Amino acid sequence: MLRAALRNLFAHKLRLGLTALSIVLAVAFVAGTYIFTDSLRASLDTLIQQNQPDVTVQPTAADFTSDFQGGGQTPTVPTDLGDQIRQLPGVTSVIPQIQVTNVVVLDGQGKPLGAEAGGFGSGTVIGQTWTPPEVNPSEIIDGRAPSAADEIALDTGTVDQLEVVVGDAVTILLPSGDRQEFALTGTTRLRGSGFGVGFATWDFDTAQELFLKPGQATSLAVLAQPSVSQGAVRDEIVPLLPPGAQAITGDEQASQVSEQLDSGLGFLNTFLLVFAIVSVFVAAFLIYNTFSMLVAQRTRELALLRAIGASRSQVLRSILAEAAAVAVLASLIGIGVGAGIARGLQALFQAAGAPFPSGQLVFEPRTIVVALVVGLFITLVSALMPARRASVIPPVAAMRDETPASRALGRRTMVGGFLFGAGLGLAVMSPRLAESDTMQGALMAGVAAGAVLIGVLALAPELARPATAVIGTLFRGISGRLARGNTRRNPRRTAATAGALTIGVCLMSVISVLAASTQKSVAGIVDDVIGADFVVTGYGFQPFPGKVGEAIRDTAGVAEVAVVRQAPMRAPGTGDTLVTGVDPVAIQRALSLTVTAGSLDDLADGDTALDSDTAAQIGAGVGTTVQVLSLAGPVDLAVVALYEPAGGLTGYITDLPTAQRLGTSDEDSVVYVVKDPAVPADVVEAAIATAVEPFPNVQVLDQSAFKSSISDQIGQLLNFLFALLVLAVLIALLGIVNTLALSVFERTREIGLLRAVGMWRGGIRRTIVIEAFIIAVFGAVLGMVVGVAFGALLQRILASQGIEEFAVNVPQLALFLVLAAVGGVVAALWPAWRGSRLRILTAIATE
Repeated sequence: MLRAALRNLFAHKLRLGLTALSIVLAVAFVAGTYIFTDSLRASLDTLIQQNQPDVTVQPTAADFTSDFQGGGQTPTVPTDLGDQIRQLPGVTSVIPQIQVTNVVVLDGQGKPLGAEAGGFGSGTVIGQTWTPPEVNPSEIIDGRAPSAADEIALDTGTVDQLEVVVGDAVTILLPSGDRQEFALTGTTRLRGSGFGVGFATWDFDTAQELFLKPGQATSLAVLAQPSVSQGAVRDEIVPLLPPGAQAITGDEQASQVSEQLDSGLGFLNTFLLVFAIVSVFVAAFLIYNTFSMLVAQRTRELALLRAIGASRSQVLRSILAEAAAVAVLASLIGIGVGAGIARGLQALFQAAGAPFPSGQLVFEPRTIVVALVVGLFITLVSALMPARRASVIPPVAAMRDETPASRALGRRTMVGGFLFGAGLGLAVMSPRLAESDTMQGALMAGVAAGAVLIGVLALAPELARPATAVIGTLFRGISGRLARGNTRRNPRRTAATAGALTIGVCLMSVISVLAASTQKSVAGIVDDVIGADFVVTGYGFQPFPGKVGEAIRDTAGVAEVAVVRQAPMRAPGTGDTLVTGVDPVAIQRALSLTVTAGSLDDLADGDTALDSDTAAQIGAGVGTTVQVLSLAGPVDLAVVALYEPAGGLTGYITDLPTAQRLGTSDEDSVVYVVKDPAVPADVVEAAIATAVEPFPNVQVLDQSAFKSSISDQIGQLLNFLFALLVLAVLIALLGIVNTLALSVFERTREIGLLRAVGMWRGGIRRTIVIEAFIIAVFGAVLGMVVGVAFGALLQRILASQGIEEFAVNVPQLALFLVLAAVGGVVAALWPAWRGSRLRILTAIATE
């Protein structure tokens, strides 16, 4: 039987080719995900492990400030502490270091680099000092390190974007708002990691003058004697530390960073695998459909095997052996293609603004094992039912080419109806659960969506006949009637072919509805909450100099300026969070805030207002005191008001002096501007634009433009998610190609008879193309209906998180339908051409 299986495999290699291709693509997505995250992890490990100091002395506040990119004071340690540490017997050297964020590189037109492309954090790089190779993760690629006050080195990616060379002048916008020109002395890159992080590098004295006060550094890198352990050196340093400083060994720091990476990469891996599993699930439909059709076409052959003594189990094993052979070969190819998928994921994330590396790919043994297991499992499971169906047909019935009884379809309908009903029940319950726990409600909704979708797919054969009949009325003539009849003749096959596309379009519709609802909700929040006429933000929502607000305040036609400043801190019950500093009077003129207890007017030095969710979480109310850990150390804040989160304000709100004491700097996160009612809006906007001209990293937006800006950000995320679903949709279209190609083989004699009675080749091609169109539209409409319904359910569940409005992007859904129809037509071109080229006499003689 093994020999028969192999012969069948080679005899039907063309028919199994597209099935193998679907396995290749599905396995490639799984393998590519692991290759991508493993390569990312390897690059990060290289970056962590190399050039580590034995001990790093840094502010304790760095534990919760190092990852914050939204402004705030830079925590520091005194450089004279390094002089004391150098005297310790176990220390060889101490290197002061400076690293700051929000340094903006300007292009030749004086705009933030990349601002035209609207990139996140456009032009923003990390400012740092050049240090000895022992503690420096960067290396010079061209030129030399900076050594004078007017010199700078930039990373290779930034240099390429600027299109400059060593010796050229480079303009930098400093966090203070001042522009300064430097001579480019060299280009740098991170050693061996391939990361595209932007760095601007100065010598220590220059960086200290630009970013800090004299006698300050952001950290001290300590190198120990070769014979002294890191722990021993740290223990020597600890007694010398002033309040607010800590000493961490290189191993401890690497371990902490590694734990953070494990968490982040684990989430990223799971996120990508969800989309990979969708592709695998879609491929399962194609595999199932292919083997169902192959088994149906080979009933006489299989019956002959039964008649000459083959048992049911031997027939079953023979078909599964064919499936396993296809799966192993396709999975091995898929692992290789996975490298291309990994490169594609790198490019996709880089296009989204993530500085992921594009270096050497890493193939872990686990990746190969998982890819082979996934390919084998999904193929064997998908082929099992067709194989079992073939093995239980009596030899005589199969020799007569009888079809199995329709009892299985009845069972399928019952199971589908049960799943559909159970899913609807869970869907009804999930919003109630979400009232107490949003995450649990969303999880229940996800389970409900899965149950309903599987139920709909199981019921699809019952829906196929009436649905395809309606869609088929779009086409007249004999070709239209034949195509309509072909799709209705075998509803199980039509449903299975359309089912793959149903899944892809369903997910795209859910994402589309959530995006449209989010955009509408944001627009509603802007209309209801933001009373300011203009909103000033940084490119990529990065912080910008406080001088911007001062310049606007002095502008004619401006009635009120409300600045918002933020800094990280650590609070009880919520962990790492933000403090937001505002002028209580100005912010209430700019935003319509709902105060549920106390009054924002009471905000004074040492006071805070909490949003109602945070207050409930930590059990605080008006009159209570909350201790937070800030840049200044532990600070007690008296709660004087509770409010509903709105306009981006959430968590802890204080007045500006208190916020500055807690860690905010002179940089603003956003500035709200209220104009004088007597002055036309366009006049005030032009005046504000003139006032902020010296600050190229800010943009002045009226309410309409502000809503569009947020909508564009959501649109970018939407496109990113759609890009991850492209592979699943491509596999679904391959399913249409495969089904129609096998259908041509199956209907060879029928096509020959049609040609014999006068149908021209164009009529054959048109029939097959129309059939593909009907199947594609049926699958797309089915997926769209389910997707929109569950998009609406998720919107209702997430209403408490701010997505309060339901919206459907009808043009986008219409585009999905058109693309599905066009994709179906394109998928039919090769089968249609092949069917029209069959020789009449040969086709008629085919059994």
